[in-house]
Amino acid sequence: GGGCSPPPGDFGERGGQLDFSDDKGHKPARRSAKATIEAMIQEYRLSPGCAWMLRALPPDKQKLASRIDPSGQADPSGFVAEQLKRIV
Repeated sequence: GGGCSPPPGDFGERGGQLDFSDDKGHKPARRSAKATIEAMIQEYRLSPGCAWMLRALPPDKQKLASRIDPSGQADPSGFVAEQLKRIV
């Protein structure tokens, strides 16, 4: 098992506007979900379709997706895609 509750302090993403100004990051200590996902795509050479699905997620779902660990999987893209179906 394990706690599935999100970490405290969601970053006040209210309203439907996409805000890409967080690339500089106010909290250098913790990587953003977006950065973690980009690293995952690079590290596991995920398929373009899988990468697109990850990038298309809203921020709260990206936080969940950033916890997916495809290490040791024969087909990382397939594994991530399966996990995403549970999240979305």
